Amino acid sequence: MRKKKLPIILTILFFSAMITLIFSARAVHNSMIPNVKVSRLTRQEFEYEVELNNELLGFTNRIIQTKVSYAIPKELYDSGKVFIIGHDEINGDIRTVAMSYNIEIRLENDEYYEVANRFFGGTPLFIMESNKEIEEGTEVYVVE
Repeated sequence: MRKKKLPIILTILFFSAMITLIFSARAVHNSMIPNVKVSRLTRQEFEYEVELNNELLGFTNRIIQTKVSYAIPKELYDSGKVFIIGHDEINGDIRTVAMSYNIEIRLENDEYYEVANRFFGGTPLFIMESNKEIEEGTEVYVVE
């Protein structure tokens, strides 16, 4: 009788372990890939100087104006690695990946650079923080 119980107990333990792995596989996978925090670009005020020439009166006037534009934090841009969220097929599934993005800048203030790029239909999601090193095409998990 004891010989019959051991295979039954081992079978129950095996299937219990498989069910546990099935339900925790995604959480384990997400903990092994870079976890990132994302955000859209904010809009910030930037000051710029305008030179007005009046040739009839013979003087030049300089005024400071402000404009509101999309901005990227200086520390993110200065790191040299600006990534956005994209989607790619990996192992037959559509996954969230990091894609490098070329930013052109114009003006700056204390904390931000003005972004010269034009965004049609809204700005993409930029990766602001990551718990691991990211390269082009790296699969990432977006943390809320």
